Amino acid sequence: IVTGLTLVLMTGVLLITQATVPEFAEKLVSGDSGFIAMLFSMWKSPSGGVVYALSALGTLSFVYNRQHLKNRRWVGWMLLGAIVFILLVINILNTGFGFIARDLTNALVAKDGPLAYK
Repeated sequence: IVTGLTLVLMTGVLLITQATVPEFAEKLVSGDSGFIAMLFSMWKSPSGGVVYALSALGTLSFVYNRQHLKNRRWVGWMLLGAIVFILLVINILNTGFGFIARDLTNALVAKDGPLAYK
């Protein structure tokens, strides 16, 4: 569930960023060969469908078993939801730091000083 939600959230944020501030999105993801192109190619591949189906299956099983949440049983589920949310945030931060480190590493390998300090 966490992987699917992370992909959906990242795709949505990048699409909104690309629509509202295209020059920032261009710098962030390096054009058509960057993160947005990778996300869209993954959603079009069979693995994207599998991730989406597994996320939907987890959500549907939770909705199907909602009658068992009586008598304060929802507290445990709320704590689990908080943990999943924290995992999503950590995944998003790690993804962002990875792309920053990629650009820095590529600039250092290319011995491009101005790009490394950008």
